[in-house]
Amino acid sequence: MKTVVVIPCLNESAKIADMVIKMNQYVDKVIVSDDNSTDDTFECALKAGACVVRNTNHRGFGSNTMNGIREALKMDLILF
Repeated sequence: MKTVVVIPCLNESAKIADMVIKMNQYVDKVIVSDDNSTDDTFECALKAGACVVRNTNHRGFGSNTMNGIREALKMDLILF
């Protein structure tokens, strides 16, 4: 059994890498669900080791969170 954390975000390039690195200590997979950020959030999360899902347009917190959860379910992971 593997565990995953889903981090929904929007324009968090300054903080997302640190968050991913910290979460990687406790779970098997970190999924960052990027809600079409206009900064480097996507690239920063990838470099920090996260699986990144990007919305093609801004959908809001709920939809963005569900996008990350759907990705985790595709990977057959347990949500944490």
